[in-house]
Amino acid sequence: MNSLCAAIAFGLCVASLSSARADATSGPVAVSQQVRDRTTEEARNQHRAGVEAFAAGQYEDAIAAFLTADALHPSSETAFNIAKAYEAQNDDSHALEYYREYLRRSPGANDREGVTKRIAKLSQKIGLRGVQQISFIVSPAGSAVLVDSEPIGAAPVTLEMRPGKHTVEFRKAGYQPAQFDFELPADRPVDVVAKLAQGKDPRNTNSAISSVPQSGQASESEASGSVDPRIAPTDVATSKRSSLTRTIGFAALGASVAAIGGAITLEVMRSRAEDEAKRQTDQIGYSEALERMKSRQTMARVFAGAGGALAALGGVMLVVASGASSSERAATASKREGLAFSCMPGKCNAMYSGKF
Repeated sequence: MNSLCAAIAFGLCVASLSSARADATSGPVAVSQQVRDRTTEEARNQHRAGVEAFAAGQYEDAIAAFLTADALHPSSETAFNIAKAYEAQNDDSHALEYYREYLRRSPGANDREGVTKRIAKLSQKIGLRGVQQISFIVSPAGSAVLVDSEPIGAAPVTLEMRPGKHTVEFRKAGYQPAQFDFELPADRPVDVVAKLAQGKDPRNTNSAISSVPQSGQASESEASGSVDPRIAPTDVATSKRSSLTRTIGFAALGASVAAIGGAITLEVMRSRAEDEAKRQTDQIGYSEALERMKSRQTMARVFAGAGGALAALGGVMLVVASGASSSERAATASKREGLAFSCMPGKCNAMYSGKF
């Protein structure tokens, strides 16, 4: 009997311990889920408050609410709303920053074309100040970023700086430092995307970086381990559009030459028909020659008009195509002459350069 009681007591003890172990295992999971649920709900509440403030024209309150929501639960929709609120306040720099962030988070967005146009317009306005926006996105996050030997913060970080050639360096404890040169164009913002390699060998700095496209897929250079630091522009395919526009422009000019040549030929034929009509002695011959003259005159005018329109179109297309190269020349010129401001954490600089 005593043995049976002892066995029963032992069994109850084991069951109690098993139950306690199960509770100890399941407890943190349940609590973690509750924390996530509360965080998501708070993000929704903040986002809702931001929408209401924006509708009421209270843009500062809207920005504060949207930023809080984005910190709790980042999303492309929130980034877009932040950009809209900043734009409503005429804060071009922050509006541009968050429109770009929106396309990073949602590269296949249905309104990508419209947002890209907004980015181009804001970039142009910022460029008038002699600076352009640049973002440094580094893996791992939190890496120290130094531009031209000046610390600017921890990645990811976005700032505005003078276009031209610069040197960037990335540092992170437990990772190999990386350093390379890049050139910031004057007409568009760029992302500098890099990945540091783990290790502590400071001698192998170049091999610590490889470029990662904005789509988030590793590039061929990263897969092979080769060094290929590149800048990923926000508005890509500019050179392709420029080449196509230039081709269309030359084709239009060629067609205009042909049309004007046809108009000249028809005008010569019209003149001959007029002379022939003057030589006619009977009314029927005169009428036929006069009809031929009028017909050729009409066709000559049509060809001349078409030639002029094609020439104008070709000229416009070539001017548009030369915009990219003109902007690059402007970048070079801006380095030679002009007033520019550049701010980094802890310091601001003003610089004027020109001929005296």
